[in-house]
Amino acid sequence: CQPVFLGLEHLPSPARRCLFVGNHNIWALDSPLLLHGLRARTGIWLRPLGEHAWFAVPIVGEIMRSSGAVDGTRRNCDLLMQKGENLLVYPGGARESWKRTTDEKYDIMWADHHLGFAAMAVRHGYTIVPVVSVGTEDVFEPVYDAPIDSIMTLGGLLPRSPSGTSKAFDKGARVPLVIPRIRQAQRIYFKIMLAISTASFAGEDSDKSVLENLRDQTKMALLKGIQEVMKHRESDAKRFTFRKAGAAAATSSRL
Repeated sequence: CQPVFLGLEHLPSPARRCLFVGNHNIWALDSPLLLHGLRARTGIWLRPLGEHAWFAVPIVGEIMRSSGAVDGTRRNCDLLMQKGENLLVYPGGARESWKRTTDEKYDIMWADHHLGFAAMAVRHGYTIVPVVSVGTEDVFEPVYDAPIDSIMTLGGLLPRSPSGTSKAFDKGARVPLVIPRIRQAQRIYFKIMLAISTASFAGEDSDKSVLENLRDQTKMALLKGIQEVMKHRESDAKRFTFRKAGAAAATSSRL
């Protein structure tokens, strides 16, 4: 199924110096669809700021770099924003992407100290564009929370990632193993929410109350958008890949 893009009319015009902020779906499987779909429909090319954990994983890090993603350090973010690049960030990081068997689907997991994206937007006068993603977590289900050490070292065959590489690799951290629910195969929906201007906060990138307000505005926009998309897809006759329209509608009414 082709992904569905909603709310494109909410994009700033022109779409320049924008920081797109999203909710992380499991294993970030939806991100390539967002990047390529948005570019095909609007011409907007986003540079994703990746969680440090991804870049620490052999092979995965190289794939990330080849796709245009950048390790999401503040230094790298500063450099990209100085050039006026449009960026994509997921404040929930690896923890939100690596949802466990006990986590709720589409839960937004932002710790209280997650203010970095707001600080960078204010510092560089960027417009925050919340972008919602729904669909992936209905298809891919976490079935086992594996110790991260076992995955990343292949059971001890490879050296452990250096301490401090990412909080995702802290002792006791776990990563979900997922299986596809074939009968649930369906469209992925993206929705652009109303943009949030930071122009009135120029020079206040160290003001915690300002940053908390911007973070909370963004989070509330995403939560609102998730609910709107879930309601929208209930009436989409083409939502499911392997079901007829009547069966899909009946199933949606029971969800």
